[in-house]
Amino acid sequence: MLMQVFTNTVTLELDSLWRGLLSLVGAAVLVILAYVLIKLVGTINRLNKTLDDVTPDIKKTVGQLPKTIEHVNQISSNVVDLTDDVVTELPAILTAVSEVSHTASSLAVAASSIVTEVTGIVTAVLAFIKRPLASASVVRDVMHGVKTVKRKAKKK
Repeated sequence: MLMQVFTNTVTLELDSLWRGLLSLVGAAVLVILAYVLIKLVGTINRLNKTLDDVTPDIKKTVGQLPKTIEHVNQISSNVVDLTDDVVTELPAILTAVSEVSHTASSLAVAASSIVTEVTGIVTAVLAFIKRPLASASVVRDVMHGVKTVKRKAKKK
């Protein structure tokens, strides 16, 4: 048998190879881009739905803003009036507080004097009462001693 040798030679041009690779990369990028665009469209649809749901509440809130601003202006005006009243009345209030403080201090000094006097009186009364009690205690001790001596004498 004859052996035949087949030799196949494949020649690729470098330019063709690059074009094939770039075509594959381009196709992959197009698939990725299509996926991102689909996700982006879904996100935009959800955002539009959310905006449609919130729009009536936003319109209602924006409609109430003028009244709210008017109320804020009235409150600010009242605060200014109140501050003016406090500023004009503050010296009188401070004077009254000072007088009350001075009166309380005077009362405390007077109460201290009274307590000192009462303490002196109680001390004098206790000293007066203590003297007879001390004498009675001495008498009792003497009597007790006499009784003890008599008992000892009887035992002998």
